Amino acid sequence: MQIVELEMVPLSLRPVLQRLYDMKTTQSALREGVLFSTKRNNYYYDTGTGKVIVLDDDTSYIFRVLFDPTLSAETFLISLTKVDPNAVKNLLQTIDAERLFQRPPLLSMGIEIAAGVTDTEQKVEQIILEVTEQCNFRCKYCVYSEDFSGNRDFGNRRMPTEIAFKAIDWALENSGAKLAITFYGGEPLLNFKLMKAVIERSQAKRGNKEIVYSFTSNMSLMTREIATYLAQVPNLYIMASIDGPRTVHDAYRVYANDAPTFEDSIGGLRILADAYAGSHMPVNINAVLTPPFGFEKLEQVNAYFESLDWLPATCHVNITYPSYGTCPGLDEYYDKITGNPKYALHGMCNPLMIWQQRKAETDGLDAYKARNIYYHSIFDDLVKINNRIIVDEPTLRRGLNGCCVPGKKRLYVTATGEYKACERIGSSPSIGNVDEGVDRELIVKKYVEEFAAQSKDICDKCWAYNLCRVCYAGVCNENGLDMGLKNEACRASRSVALNNLALYHELMEENPEALNCLKDAVIE
Repeated sequence: MQIVELEMVPLSLRPVLQRLYDMKTTQSALREGVLFSTKRNNYYYDTGTGKVIVLDDDTSYIFRVLFDPTLSAETFLISLTKVDPNAVKNLLQTIDAERLFQRPPLLSMGIEIAAGVTDTEQKVEQIILEVTEQCNFRCKYCVYSEDFSGNRDFGNRRMPTEIAFKAIDWALENSGAKLAITFYGGEPLLNFKLMKAVIERSQAKRGNKEIVYSFTSNMSLMTREIATYLAQVPNLYIMASIDGPRTVHDAYRVYANDAPTFEDSIGGLRILADAYAGSHMPVNINAVLTPPFGFEKLEQVNAYFESLDWLPATCHVNITYPSYGTCPGLDEYYDKITGNPKYALHGMCNPLMIWQQRKAETDGLDAYKARNIYYHSIFDDLVKINNRIIVDEPTLRRGLNGCCVPGKKRLYVTATGEYKACERIGSSPSIGNVDEGVDRELIVKKYVEEFAAQSKDICDKCWAYNLCRVCYAGVCNENGLDMGLKNEACRASRSVALNNLALYHELMEENPEALNCLKDAVIE
């Protein structure tokens, strides 16, 4: 069948049909956008414009044929003859008017990142100090355990004061009006003496600069003396690592001798809360969902955190899965329920995601329910969909997926004074040190040019490019980008993006008021 045989298509719309036919001939529809469904409707997300259109039965049928790589271009033309001619005409008019299926080719990547690196006025926004490699816990899923090869093992080194002061002095001189200082471990409170020294030095030398402090702690070492000091530090934010009630927490979060840690952790958090009594307590909680997974366990964990009425209502609880490869037995569990441990718990095999969606649909996204463990991650995901690029002129971002500017957005300083791009990357190429400064040429070569050269072809074919969240963390090793890890991360990112598109529009249909809180929200 030829296009000229489709008499129901007006001459003015033949160029649009020809473009779709050519696209189907080359089977390139999958780079242009994606189909997704809710309980009520079928939709099409267009990558180039960011627009989403609702599909009726006729257009859904046509689009399914268009996007099915097993069906031929001729089958696509035949599909047009099996539906209402007016539906075909209206569809082609919509595609033409909304400039759909016109995603431009990805000619270059990393322009914005490279410009940020080489900018002579580059200002660092966050510096992360590895104050110690030591930890008094031996959590069974920890990325620093000997069972996980993606990071260093636990060490005995603590950051010397001289290195910390060099790093802080450089950051104060090379930051803008605001600087974030984060203390990292191991367990940071094992070197509280250095934390206190850094806080006092930075306060003394900050001038008119605003400084924000933060750290994550297992809370077991929190004393009244430490808590009292922290409560008077301005702009200090704390993340407490607690997995839930005693039985859940102690199953994986243990001391080196396998002794339970719950009493010490929750006790330390309570001490901190007492120190902040009568004032705002800037603390959030990070929980890890461990096997066995299931809705019953999620409800149990959720109910526990909601019961902590001595925590502020604004305390967010973020919950995640352990990383693949972090502890014996966990990967086998992933493999059993997903069929492929490398893509652990994405899509319909993800009980946490399914449970969170159900809670969001029934309970909404009320900020006053911040201690609900579905709130934080669902809220952030939906903000990203709500704030996505929506334009009339099809376009592509020019950055490197979801990567930030190395050495600018954050700068990680190891206990030995080496600069790294991020504390979450693990083994990765160094980008300088406290004595020689940031090596911008190395950043451009390893984190921009090589990343872009290896990624461009697969990114050009990906419908989720403008929604991509893949960053350096999880895809780099000591040599730079690892394309095996990158491909796994890409698949996971597409799965999450597709799920979030569906959830956003599901809520729009079923409970549109639940999206009101997204209007002015910004996720950095």
